[in-house]
Amino acid sequence: MKSPVIAVACVDNRLHQPSIVPQLEVLLDSNSIYLETMPGPEGCILGRKDDPQNYHFTSLLSDLTLLLEAKDITTVALVGHCDCAGHPVSDEQHRLDVLTATKKLQAALPNTVSVIPLLAYPPDDTGPWKVQPLLDSPETVAR
Repeated sequence: MKSPVIAVACVDNRLHQPSIVPQLEVLLDSNSIYLETMPGPEGCILGRKDDPQNYHFTSLLSDLTLLLEAKDITTVALVGHCDCAGHPVSDEQHRLDVLTATKKLQAALPNTVSVIPLLAYPPDDTGPWKVQPLLDSPETVAR
């Protein structure tokens, strides 16, 4: 049986119409993706100027802890995306921020949980955004 995965992704409707979930199921070898959404997730994890006490990150950790324990989940995917209003930076900065935020999230979660960095790129035409791992293959960031 394939294991469930939590995907921390942006609330941006462009990622969900059509949904990125089928791509995540293939990339993460899962048939059950739980979505935890927030505007610009990598920015929320790293800390935003309008959130000096990092409430977004604290809230995310609380939500993840609940799901990890209730559903016996051991994999979390951090899905950033280009052209994000919630974290308006260049494509290269998104890549760097997703990798940095992945390390921060990995350090805050139990050792039994793996965090995988992914980045979604806009489609060439209509269709879903293209989700790609930020490492050679979908694997965890080293602790």
